[in-house]
Amino acid sequence: ADLMVTGSMGQPVASPLVQELRQHRGVLARLLGWLKLPDEEEPAKGNASASARQAAMTRWGRGA
Repeated sequence: ADLMVTGSMGQPVASPLVQELRQHRGVLARLLGWLKLPDEEEPAKGNASASARQAAMTRWGRGA
């Protein structure tokens, strides 16, 4: 999709899809923040064992 479209007076303007994408990215960032997932580089905190973590990663398609 083109990022620029023709406005009502013939001028180039940003496509409405640009604003939609920006809004969706903001919502995704907020939702991911609410999950409070640990960074992948940090060691896992809590009582989860390595096997439980591997099972969860496999379930969510992020591991084998």
